[in-house]
Amino acid sequence: MAGGCETGMMYRLMEGQVVFLPVFIGNILGATGLAYAWDHLGVYNLLVKSGSPVNLITTMGPAVALIVTLLVLGGGFAIAAYWQKNYRFGVGFKKGETTNVR
Repeated sequence: MAGGCETGMMYRLMEGQVVFLPVFIGNILGATGLAYAWDHLGVYNLLVKSGSPVNLITTMGPAVALIVTLLVLGGGFAIAAYWQKNYRFGVGFKKGETTNVR
């Protein structure tokens, strides 16, 4: 919602963009609330504890696990490269189109 990651938000805030001050405060409050709820309100038990760990090496073997991991990483890179080349600022506008921008 703030248009970036935590690092980008902090960078912009330190640049003097005070619009990101509520985002920073909300980030701190949210992270603190999650940390407290994780241990004391049972969030860990509800979401994580009942699940089983996934280990690709024991499931598929080392060679296949490595190949699958590299294929997924390569696919993600291909999607990111395509998106960067064909779209502007990640909002879906084609480069050069100005009819949708106001």
